[in-house]
Amino acid sequence: MAIGSDPIPPRPFRWTKEQYQEMYEMCWFVDKHVELIAGEIIEEGRMTRDHWVSVNLVADALWKVLRPSHYATIRSPIDLKTDSEPHPDAAVFAGNLRDDLNGKFITAGLIIEVADQTLVEDRHRKGSLYAQAGVEDYWIVNLRKCGVERYRNPIAMPHKPFGFGYETAEFFCSGDRVSPLAKPEVQIAVADLLP
Repeated sequence: MAIGSDPIPPRPFRWTKEQYQEMYEMCWFVDKHVELIAGEIIEEGRMTRDHWVSVNLVADALWKVLRPSHYATIRSPIDLKTDSEPHPDAAVFAGNLRDDLNGKFITAGLIIEVADQTLVEDRHRKGSLYAQAGVEDYWIVNLRKCGVERYRNPIAMPHKPFGFGYETAEFFCSGDRVSPLAKPEVQIAVADLLP
């Protein structure tokens, strides 16, 4: 900085998706669970045992009811066509896994986050991010309240972190059943998603 010039306030450095992917490939994040959200590299805390069990129960339930017309990824990066590359606990796509190698899928039909310590983040920041990306069906497996929060109908909401949110929010208790928008004839017992 030149002497006498106006100071520039500090600001966070925003990473591009390409920079983030290059760092990932160079193993900068070994033994870390990180994701790119709005140009920021976010490190998530350690998963609790209940969280880990629930993620695996979600995977098991999705594979049982959605194949062969859909497939699920677990804690894998998804491309939202923005400066974000989150790693949701589960994401569901139409087709089969090999189709994804050809880049046919633009967005997930269903995203699921399992939340205990991350409940506020998953509801607000990530919910807004997924709504902005046009994800039609977003679920939070709420470990605190032993149920599933289901969000649908993404719409513009200027007060939300990414300018979008969900018009519809419903809560399903452990004794309820919930259906994915991509396959509405399927009923998943909420209890099957909980530890």
